[in-house]
Amino acid sequence: MRWILACVVCVIVALIWEQWFGTARPLPPLSAEERARSRPDEEPGARLEDALTASRAELPSASQEAPAPAEAEDLVELLRRVALAYAAQDATELGGLLTGLLLEPARCEEVLLLLEKGGLHEDELARSGAVFVIGAAVSCYSSAAHPVEVDAHTFTVRVLEALADILPPEQQDLADQLIQARDGERYVLDLGYLGKILELRALHPEQAELYSSLLVHMSENLADERGLEEFRALFLTEGQDPTAVKLSLAALLRADASSWLPLAEQLFADGHGNGPLRSAIAYAIATAAPVEAAAASLTRLANTGMYTEFALLGMRAGGSEALAARYSELAAAGGNSLARKMLVSGLRAEDEAVMVGIAATDPDPGVRTQALLTSSLGRASGSSLLDQLESMHAQRADPAHGIGTSQALLVAGNVVINSDGAQRERAKEFLLRIAGDPTERDADRLAAVRTLKPWMPPGTFDTWQIGGQTLK
Repeated sequence: MRWILACVVCVIVALIWEQWFGTARPLPPLSAEERARSRPDEEPGARLEDALTASRAELPSASQEAPAPAEAEDLVELLRRVALAYAAQDATELGGLLTGLLLEPARCEEVLLLLEKGGLHEDELARSGAVFVIGAAVSCYSSAAHPVEVDAHTFTVRVLEALADILPPEQQDLADQLIQARDGERYVLDLGYLGKILELRALHPEQAELYSSLLVHMSENLADERGLEEFRALFLTEGQDPTAVKLSLAALLRADASSWLPLAEQLFADGHGNGPLRSAIAYAIATAAPVEAAAASLTRLANTGMYTEFALLGMRAGGSEALAARYSELAAAGGNSLARKMLVSGLRAEDEAVMVGIAATDPDPGVRTQALLTSSLGRASGSSLLDQLESMHAQRADPAHGIGTSQALLVAGNVVINSDGAQRERAKEFLLRIAGDPTERDADRLAAVRTLKPWMPPGTFDTWQIGGQTLK
C-alpha cells in the first residue's frame, strides 16, 4: 500500500505540473531497488497514468483567484474525498482536489497541523488523504518553477519537524512519502536537509531509526565532502542504531572501502548477539563495497542469517563472479563449509550446470543441498538437476556423497512450484515415493504429502495412513 501511494503521488504531481505549466512533466525513472520491490498484479498508479493519458482533468488554473481557506470540518471532508478518489482511481477528481489544496500553502499547513496534533488519527480516510496531500506538496513545492508563493525548503523542514509528533501508522506513511518525494529525477531530501535531519534525530532519540531512514537517497548519491564528514560522524557515534549504521556505512564504503571495511568487520564482531546491527553492517557491505572486496568480507563474516546479503551481492554487476571466485578458493582449500554454503546461496544467476556441478563435488551435504536449492529457486529446473537430486537422495546414508530426505524434500518442492511439464511430474513422483515409503521418517512422509496436496486431485491421500493415523 505504501509503495503504491508513493507511486501514485508521482503520477498526480505530473498531472498538476501539466496544469500549472502547460507542458507534461516526465515521470522520473524508478531506481533498481524500487523495480525489485513486489507489486500487485495491477498497480493503481499505472491505471491512473493510463487515465491521464486518455483524458486530462480540467483543473483550476493557477491564475484563478484562490478560494477562501476552508473551515477545519470542510478540510477534513476534502481529505476524505482525496482518499476516496484515490481508492476509486478517479484521476480527474483526485487531480482537481490536490491542485486546489496545493495552490493554497496555508491549507497544506493546516493539513499538517491536523496530522501533527492527532486530529485525524481516528479517521482512516482523512488521515490517508492528508498523507497524500503533504507528499504531493513536498514534491510540487520543491520545483524552482512552481507558481505558488511558498518557501519549499521551509515547508519541507516544517514537515520534518512535525514527523516526530505524528502517530503511527500515518507517521511511517508520511516518512515513506518524504523518502520518495522528487523534483524530476532529483530526490527532494538531498544534502541540503542532512543537517536538519541529524539535528531532529538527536532531538528525538526515540525516533532515531525513523529519521535515519530519511537519509537513504543521500547515502546512495554522495559526492560532497561535507556530507561525507556528516556520515562519518554518524557511523562513529551511532554504532547501535542499525538504520544509521546501514546508511552511513554504505556511504563511507562507496567513498573509501579499503579504509572502512576493517572497521565495519570489527563492529560486526563486536555486535555478537545483536542481529539487527549485524544485518545492517552486512547489508551495507553487500550493496556498497566493490564487489570483490564485498565478497571477501562477507566470506569472512559468513553466518546462517545472511542469505539476503549474499543474494543482494550476487545480483550486482560482477557480484556473481566474485562470489563464485571465493567459493572456488574455499573449495580448493577445503575450508569453511558454512561460508561455502552462503557463497553458493548467492549464485542465483549461475547456470544450472554450474550448480549441479557444485552439488556433485562439494564434500559437505549442506553445501550440496544449497546448490540445488539455489538453482531451483525462482526458475524452472532441467533434467540434470532432478538426476542429481535423485542420485544424492539414493546415497543419503553416505554423508560424503548424499543428502538427507528432509533436504531433498525442499529441493523437490522448489521444482514442483517453479517448473512445469515433465520436470514437475518427475518431482511429484519423487515426492510420492517418499510419502509412500514406510522406511522414511513419518515427519518426512507427512512433509511430502503437504507439498504434494495442492498439486494432486482432491481426495488423493484420504485413505493413506502415516504413523498409524489416517490422513484427512
